[in-house]
Amino acid sequence: MVRKFELHIDALIVIVLLFVAAVGFIAFQRHQYSLLAQENSDRQMKEVLLELEVARLEAQLKKAMNPAVTAGPRKDDPAARR
Repeated sequence: MVRKFELHIDALIVIVLLFVAAVGFIAFQRHQYSLLAQENSDRQMKEVLLELEVARLEAQLKKAMNPAVTAGPRKDDPAARR
């Protein structure tokens, strides 16, 4: 006995709709992922730049707080003339 396989049009429509919905959802997720990846990259770069800025400002503050160490001998110091 040979069995026939029938695909009804309503089942075909449901399968196509599910496929289109799945592909659309995947495209939406890829778009969201790319936006979040770019935002993450931007924030990491900003973090590095801010860390460099903090290090520069700390060095500048140390220099301002202790000018005798970084400035060297003063011009009016008699020991510096020798």
